[in-house]
Amino acid sequence: MNDFQIITYHRTKNYGAALQTFALQSFIRQLGHSCAVYDYRPPVASKPAGLRGKATAMLQGLHRSEFRAQKALFEQFFEEHLELTTERSCRVFLTGSDQVWNTAGAMGPMFYLQFVGDECLRASYAASMGKAAVPELKRALFSRYINNLDAVSVRESDVQDLLKDIYSGEVLVHCDPTLLHDKAFWRQYARPVEGLPERYTLAYILRPAKNMNRLLRWLKRQTGDEIVVLDSDGIHSLFAKRDKTVRAAGPAEFLWLIDHARRVVTTSFHGTTFSLIFEKELYSLHNPASPARAAQLLSRFDMETIPENAKRFERRTDQDWNAVRAVMDAERTRSADYLNGLFARALRLKRDPVRGTVAEVQDACSGCSACAAACPTGAITMRLKKKGFFEPVIDSVKCISCSKCLRLCPQNRQLGNLRREVFWGWNRSGEERMASTSGGVMRSLADEILRKGGIVFGAAFSEDYRSVILTDTDHVPISALQRSKYAASEVGDSFRRVKSQLESGRRVMFCASPCQCAGLTAYLNQEYPNLLICDFVCGGMPSLGFYREHLKTLEEKYRSPIDSLTFRPKGKGWGKTALEIRFANGKQYRARGYQDAYYKAFAILHSSVSSACLQCRYSHFHASDLTLADFWGHKNAGIPYDPAGISLVSANTERGSRVLADAKGLCLHPLEMKDSDYAFRAKGPNLTALASQKQFFQRAEALGSFEASFFERNRVGLLSQATARIKRILHLK
Repeated sequence: MNDFQIITYHRTKNYGAALQTFALQSFIRQLGHSCAVYDYRPPVASKPAGLRGKATAMLQGLHRSEFRAQKALFEQFFEEHLELTTERSCRVFLTGSDQVWNTAGAMGPMFYLQFVGDECLRASYAASMGKAAVPELKRALFSRYINNLDAVSVRESDVQDLLKDIYSGEVLVHCDPTLLHDKAFWRQYARPVEGLPERYTLAYILRPAKNMNRLLRWLKRQTGDEIVVLDSDGIHSLFAKRDKTVRAAGPAEFLWLIDHARRVVTTSFHGTTFSLIFEKELYSLHNPASPARAAQLLSRFDMETIPENAKRFERRTDQDWNAVRAVMDAERTRSADYLNGLFARALRLKRDPVRGTVAEVQDACSGCSACAAACPTGAITMRLKKKGFFEPVIDSVKCISCSKCLRLCPQNRQLGNLRREVFWGWNRSGEERMASTSGGVMRSLADEILRKGGIVFGAAFSEDYRSVILTDTDHVPISALQRSKYAASEVGDSFRRVKSQLESGRRVMFCASPCQCAGLTAYLNQEYPNLLICDFVCGGMPSLGFYREHLKTLEEKYRSPIDSLTFRPKGKGWGKTALEIRFANGKQYRARGYQDAYYKAFAILHSSVSSACLQCRYSHFHASDLTLADFWGHKNAGIPYDPAGISLVSANTERGSRVLADAKGLCLHPLEMKDSDYAFRAKGPNLTALASQKQFFQRAEALGSFEASFFERNRVGLLSQATARIKRILHLK
């Protein structure tokens, strides 16, 4: 167990991010504590975003060899200087520094330590928000996240001011981790860059300022020194007047470039911090993207940024560096006291035991049924509520208030694993592959279990297709467990049956949704070597009430009971979202996903899924050995489309990796982690979808019909779109 663990932006090709991570890890170790960096890799977009992203990708292509060298230097720095781990065992878990709380994006829960259990002290160090503002829609969520922390330290004073009205405890301000070390420390890790002039001005520009080139030309006239531009992404060198450009530079080369420059011109926060550390003649230009960060930092040293509209400049050669060093020394002492204090608090950490019942989980309940399976008195039953989801109902007479259900609930615990390795491929049997929704991986794994006398649990349709039930191959053929079933499923007594089979020594494969796998893991509460758990990348559990109503509507329309039902049939190739129903009278209904009311509400609008699905904590951490999915990212990975279907497979545990290595019936190929990122994003609550979902079910209750709610919403949506189009045509506002 480490004393400290840090989660931050470290796996990014950014000098400041890499160096601040290393700085905080090193400083904590200097204090005498063990410290590691949690190796979280935030999923990246599969394609460059916007015009700027596309231009950057194109320019990096023009200088491919230099940027490959840059990437290699970053990887080398990570390998040599960061102790990385995916374990979550420590006394103090820290989030920060850098913009870990930037609320402009999706606000993923990872950097708010939502995945860290109560056994750790949860705290931040010098956390930044980019801009000290929280959109009104996200304010309640942000408050819930922040108040989950035991201690809060931020980097900017305006963030401190903002949090005073949000966080229930004291909010402290501490310096960026890079400032916790002096220039003698950093020089140990600098690496020379060849081919530079003896005297140069370094320009490190992340956002070009309006007066940037005016300043660079003025400095060259004043000093005669050449201008060297550090071009970190291929686009910055286009805008800055320069004599030389450096691209093949990692964090160690970045340190050397600043240390050996005569002066620095920058719009970067960390360009500013390292110029202060190395005591450089500094020209920190106003950065319109984050105007407060550098300004607030420099104000601590009686310095200031250069405004965007400044046309005349003065040399900055008279800085009192003794005073700067004194401020830094004081900041280091304050930071040391804070971090040592956190560790002391962690040693005596004792949280109150969880009290209550799963009734307190309310809208966060996924209906996994772990509580019902584990209740010692049988006081909990799962019932289908009017929204069409299974929820626990507690018999107050039988309940003994032991709180076991609440302590066991996966929504109240931190379960699961990150990806270890990922693959793409398919079942070697063409017949089984075509009989599956994607590449048939689940069927191949199941066949192996069955050949060894094991049992496989999974979801099957009831005989009339009105229900989706978790069952096993002792009761249905394995073919019944194949293919996707897009409706809320009933767990029944499956968890107890799994445990019984495991304790008898039989091999068991359990394949279900991520929340159901988390429920089984919580219920079993111990490792079983004869258990293989598989889940899948899940789009949410749609309402079973809506599903049943939709089928009834179609049966009435076609005047016949359903003979077969298939989501995403492969008759026209893999990946075609459709619902295909054959009726006993020989008629057929087939509609693409966007044409079918039930399918569209679930897969496109996300309005008919459980509210728990829109804030699922198991979309990123999977309480399973293997996670299966359609490989929608094949194109970006350079893999051609195959109409028979392609699967994405993630091994999340050592057991999962071992099973895949021994899987003779699979054709699998290793995949780079980034090519699976699209499927493994950490989901914070989707606030827009939650609002839409709430309205959908409110309309359904008022109208007495899920379908009526869908068509009412769709009619209003189409009307709004048509009105907007007419206004544009008529040039009306």
